[in-house]
Amino acid sequence: MINNKQSLYLQERAYLRELAQRVAKESPHLTDFLATAHDPDIQRLFEAFALLIARLRDKLEDDFPEITHGILARIWPLVLCPVPPTTVMQFFPTDGEHQGVADIPRNTAVSAQAEGQLLTFKTCRPLHIEPLVVRDRRVKKTSTHSEIILTLCQTGSTSPVWKSGSLSFFLGTDTEQAAQLSLWLDQHLCEVNLRTQGEQRKLNCFPYGWHDLLDKPILPMKKNTYTALQTLVEYYALPHLYNFVTLDISRDCAEVPLNAEGTFELIFRFEGELPLDDVGDAFMLGCVLAIHLEKRISPPVLLSAENNCYPLPRGDSIKLFRLHDVQMVQQPDDDAQRGKPYRYLPIAQFTPAAELLTGEEPDYFYYQLRTERDLLDRIQHWLHFFDLTGKPANHLPELAVACDFIGYHESAIALEKSAITVMQEGSPSHLSVHNIMPVTADYPPMLQDNSGWPLLSCLASPPFLLFTTEGMPHFLRLFDYYAEFNRPLSRHIQRHINGIMQVEESLIDRMKMGRPVRGH
Repeated sequence: MINNKQSLYLQERAYLRELAQRVAKESPHLTDFLATAHDPDIQRLFEAFALLIARLRDKLEDDFPEITHGILARIWPLVLCPVPPTTVMQFFPTDGEHQGVADIPRNTAVSAQAEGQLLTFKTCRPLHIEPLVVRDRRVKKTSTHSEIILTLCQTGSTSPVWKSGSLSFFLGTDTEQAAQLSLWLDQHLCEVNLRTQGEQRKLNCFPYGWHDLLDKPILPMKKNTYTALQTLVEYYALPHLYNFVTLDISRDCAEVPLNAEGTFELIFRFEGELPLDDVGDAFMLGCVLAIHLEKRISPPVLLSAENNCYPLPRGDSIKLFRLHDVQMVQQPDDDAQRGKPYRYLPIAQFTPAAELLTGEEPDYFYYQLRTERDLLDRIQHWLHFFDLTGKPANHLPELAVACDFIGYHESAIALEKSAITVMQEGSPSHLSVHNIMPVTADYPPMLQDNSGWPLLSCLASPPFLLFTTEGMPHFLRLFDYYAEFNRPLSRHIQRHINGIMQVEESLIDRMKMGRPVRGH
């Protein structure tokens, strides 16, 4: 699907060719050059003028991204960031035997070798691992009730009991089946039973899944007023994100007596007939989501007094997630900073200060990152520098700066199942790791060629305008920007939006972090 710049270029080229045919009819002596346009010089001339006019039209019709992107960078920068590659990692005992309980902290690094480089993923949540493995999964159904029976076995210990703890299950690599299991565990589960040594005991605990994860987004963004909307972005871009459930039976049964072979059974009983005959690889233990993001430093950018706009160099096959800082480059052999120190601040921190200057050169400048797609549909990042008056800086000092940013490798997207197996120092030695599903594709930022004004308008609207049957679908459609590169996902989102029949709101008083909140 062509982008806006390509569309404008094709329109202008078609118009020039049509105009050439019209001129050829009025001036027959130019027919050989214009009507058939076999002359390659004429063709190149048409293409050059079409490109120039297309760029001019694009600038006139771009809805001022320097304004909308600047505002959104302050209030909700996530819409300017892509969704990086992710996968699901599974930690398992190397020799099939656990060595007791293990805890994997958040941001644990796991890596893969690809194209001569080490691609590092980091876990997004802490993971608690009990010395158990799932030996069997069965489904039993009647016309009124259904049961999923999990047979778990303790490994690495000869103890006749399991000192119970929290069990985190991943609902499987089949996204549709996992979503169905999540629905039934949330809406149709009537009881959870424990069966061991010929006795069955009803537990008072229930598994908790996506409810507990809504307030724990995985993309590294600072919390702000619109952080709750990040859940909506991640839900559709990362369908496996919420396919986890946790069951903690320690309050009901601190110690679980085991069968002779070291096993016991967990039984999930549902009301109604489960629309599945087999759960496949669902209810996997030791699984956690991992994301591929790395801190990087760009190659030096040489500034000059004649230019205030520079492309952001990222290196080969590196995509930008978020720009962190711009700093002056100091040579390794420079023991002390020579000359005047200069500072570069993001435009979000802009404060007019021209009146503070007394004829001296400013010692700091502001920068703004702008992202766009070029004619070949490549994402380009540009650094724009401004002076203390907010105008383009035409007197930049001639020195080199470097950009600190967070990014990811494009080659990580091609990693297949079980390609990520390298654990870093400090990880439990008795555990191995692999990714149980291929790495997901990345998604571009929500705002590129499309206008940011509709989103700003909705973000500025009071809740009573959004929480209506007409307003809510309009707002949610702003998050469907996948039509150009993932049409099945776009249709999936549209089905959800079209399924909204009625929106009802109720104002409530509640406590949030110890503070009373009234209203929405």
